[in-house]
Amino acid sequence: MPLKRFLDSSPTSITLLHNTITPTFTLKATMVWVSNYASASIAVSVTNNGGSGDASDFTISSKGNETYILNHFYRTGEETIRITRSGKNAFTFKVQKNDCVLVWDDAYGVEGGVIITNA
Repeated sequence: MPLKRFLDSSPTSITLLHNTITPTFTLKATMVWVSNYASASIAVSVTNNGGSGDASDFTISSKGNETYILNHFYRTGEETIRITRSGKNAFTFKVQKNDCVLVWDDAYGVEGGVIITNA
């Protein structure tokens, strides 16, 4: 598992062979979450002006099983998101940390201030 994804999973303890260590830090879940309700997969990229993570395109399957690893982009401030739906032009707009972006075949919506915690 890449270190970024491991740290984003906010472990409460880590077992190394026979010893268990407990981190002394708390990770805050500040992110952009993207849900795809369209009939086809979408390609999503989020700039990386704040936070960490890759700004390249990621594919989010249509109406798929959403998970923390597949649907979140760790960011800490304003970013630009670009979404490309299959066979359609891409659209670009600004998002903030803790925005939840919903994508359908003929529309998209942004709900601000959604706190999502990895369970």
